[in-house]
Amino acid sequence: MKTITTTLYQYDEASDELKEKIIEKHRDINVDYPGWSDFILDYFKEELARAGIDNPEILYSGFYSQGDGLSFTSRRINLEKLMEYTHANEKYPGIFQALKDGRLDYSCYIERTSTYYVHERTATLIIDSVDNLYDDEKDEEAHFTLENILNKELDDLKDYLDQWREDTCSDFYYKLEKEFEYLCSDEAVIETIQASEYYFDDEGNIR
Repeated sequence: MKTITTTLYQYDEASDELKEKIIEKHRDINVDYPGWSDFILDYFKEELARAGIDNPEILYSGFYSQGDGLSFTSRRINLEKLMEYTHANEKYPGIFQALKDGRLDYSCYIERTSTYYVHERTATLIIDSVDNLYDDEKDEEAHFTLENILNKELDDLKDYLDQWREDTCSDFYYKLEKEFEYLCSDEAVIETIQASEYYFDDEGNIR
């Protein structure tokens, strides 16, 4: 029969060399489970709800590889609310007033355009099913001209809002990446290890 005695250490008891081993071996301790990002994604969803984007589906991949990024989709968007949130109401007052007056029938949503990547350019915002732009027009030619002008504005509005969507995705991804980096930092790893009161062997393994 042979008995082997192993000395175990808590982090604060370890030598400087062992502390480095512990930190590196457990660098992902705060992000090695699927739900680590839930709280910050919930914050993103709350922000999107304020912009009139209902039930967004947020997908991301990361970090530090080509094609990484974040994007979101939604089947229902309150265009009037989104225009106010993004200040597009100031840039396109004619469309905004038509929305407020109930003279603009529309469908606005964000759909995915790629299933391989999920970065900000793999989705697009769409505004369609537009009619009832004006009340009865006596002058058919004038009505046609006005309708064309407003439809051109709608195309411009779509581009404006889609750029906002891309910028928002990039901003969300940056914040998510910074949170990931913090959770993998020495400070955060040590805090988790100490709070959990783990014991380690000479190789830095949790015992």
